Amino acid sequence: MILVCKECGKRRGAPKNAKPKVLASDLRTLTKRDRTRVRVVLSPCLGLCPKGAVAVTRVGEASASSLVAIVRRAQVEGWYVEARRPRETPPSDDR
Repeated sequence: MILVCKECGKRRGAPKNAKPKVLASDLRTLTKRDRTRVRVVLSPCLGLCPKGAVAVTRVGEASASSLVAIVRRAQVEGWYVEARRPRETPPSDDR
């Protein structure tokens, strides 16, 4: 699941080219292109509150959770590709 903070678009100084609804739409397009079953949701405040950016995170068991600030619309695809990588599991200590 990908969460996009809708409150970031309401603040003064919000990025004009990276509105939350536009970012969510771009992310939905990317998930359809990859044929992955990921839900993109506009959420209430995520708590990052970056100046001049929109907070976005991907949560779930198969992905590494990360909270990032997207400043430009062009950053969405790069972040999405990075967020899709599976988590690295620490080596187990089987003795």
